[in-house]
Amino acid sequence: MKVILAEKPSVARKIAAIVGARTRHDGYMEGSGYQVTWAYGHLVELKEPEDYDPALKRWSLDALPFIPERFELKVIQDPSSRQQFNVIKRLFRSAEEIVCATDAGREGELIFRYILAMTGCEGKPFRRLWLNSLTPSTIREALRRMRPGSEYDRLYVAARCRSEADWIVGINGTRNYTVRYGARGLLWSVGRVQTPVLAMIVQRDDEIRTFKPQPFWELMTRYRAVIFKCRKDRFFYQSDAQTHLERVQGHPLTITNVARKEEKALPPQLYDLTELQREMNRRFGLSADATLKAAQALYEAKLITYPWEAVMTPRAGGVWTDDSFRVDCITCWCVGHGLEPLRL
Repeated sequence: MKVILAEKPSVARKIAAIVGARTRHDGYMEGSGYQVTWAYGHLVELKEPEDYDPALKRWSLDALPFIPERFELKVIQDPSSRQQFNVIKRLFRSAEEIVCATDAGREGELIFRYILAMTGCEGKPFRRLWLNSLTPSTIREALRRMRPGSEYDRLYVAARCRSEADWIVGINGTRNYTVRYGARGLLWSVGRVQTPVLAMIVQRDDEIRTFKPQPFWELMTRYRAVIFKCRKDRFFYQSDAQTHLERVQGHPLTITNVARKEEKALPPQLYDLTELQREMNRRFGLSADATLKAAQALYEAKLITYPWEAVMTPRAGGVWTDDSFRVDCITCWCVGHGLEPLRL
């Protein structure tokens, strides 16, 4: 029996419809030689410090930094997650072939590999179903073009490195700052990404708050309806600007050089998720999270490709060819879900 693991139930249902797995069971679907099951995103996570040593449950500076010799995994302590993991574990152990159909990206690879490790099936070879879209034709093509899972080992190593780095910085940093500066149970959360980003926001906010406007002068002249600007820096004293003005007054304007060159402007690339979030915020005032939710919903509706891939493209029978389709789709989705965009 071939077992296919998708990252979400919605994706699993679409794959099951293509491979003919139409019989529903608790936690999976079966048929035509396939068993299609699913995760709920992350079912497995890195252990906490107290899982290695119960004494580390008490936060103390003496125990820092704590870096395990070997990172270990555990199933997320949630009843539905643990129940679904047990289904996957049973299917994996009896499978003739395992297919990874988690999301096409670094995090999707990590989710599958962590589950594979916790089920004790790391020694079993598997194949990778790489889905950039959920249209029936795309799923069928991806099934024909599955690759050995070993070809994605570097992607997994990169994801694991990121996961463990987050753990090291987050666990040790949070405990250190909370013990040192936390009062009355106040948690000082530190993260590999969140803390530098927060620092940049605070720095910029401080610059805005302490900004003191200062008058300045610039030298400009108009010739044949064209404004020419002095190449010198701004003048912060009117007397300096007046001195330079007097030097040139009464002298003719002379064009000393005209340079012409041809340039080729390439068409703009299609959006990746980050650029899409910036555009939606600039044009409609949408938060990054609102754009992400809209993009994910459109992906599951087979209207766009996977939101986290490097370049996203519209999926509308080849009719739409530019990014206005994506922006319009997300705008409509937001309006339909009570997220009225702020038109700027």
